[in-house]
Amino acid sequence: GTNRLKEATRMKKIMIVDDDVTSVAIVKALLEPEFEVVSANTGVEALGELQRSPDLNLILLDMVMPGVSGMDLLKVLKKSENWSNISVIFLTSLEGVDIELEGFTNGASDFLQKPVNAELLRLKIKRQLFIQDLKAENQHLQKTLQTLHSRIDQVFNEVLPWVQRPVSRSTKRRCAWLCVQRYAR
Repeated sequence: GTNRLKEATRMKKIMIVDDDVTSVAIVKALLEPEFEVVSANTGVEALGELQRSPDLNLILLDMVMPGVSGMDLLKVLKKSENWSNISVIFLTSLEGVDIELEGFTNGASDFLQKPVNAELLRLKIKRQLFIQDLKAENQHLQKTLQTLHSRIDQVFNEVLPWVQRPVSRSTKRRCAWLCVQRYAR
């Protein structure tokens, strides 16, 4: 209920990871009116920021950086239980199918060529955030469905003690549906 509403209406948080401070400043300026933006200039700084900002929704990640590359950082993120669900869009001046194949194989959500097109950047970010929202809603609905199945089982175990033989789960569901239809009127 209210927690999902708060999640949907709060400002989404994006981290830009790029060793080029000019690129960071440009992308930050494009996004800040609509998103909360944090930045890091190295992979190590990014890991520190992730520790401080567990509520990150998306990472814009430069592929080529000194030290820890964007691909190496992506691999670390996707192996982590805490960070594996964060969408990662690579920002890169590199081109080629091999680069994209490696990125997607390791869990990248998308790619965007530098120099960044502002409209395309916003569209790709919004698409990834929409997918995240759909996944969260799906998880919520799965939990709700599981709870309803348990309640149906509980009702039948309480209401039908006179049944001598075990009642199959599908029979319980059919009976529950009939009860819901009858009493929902």
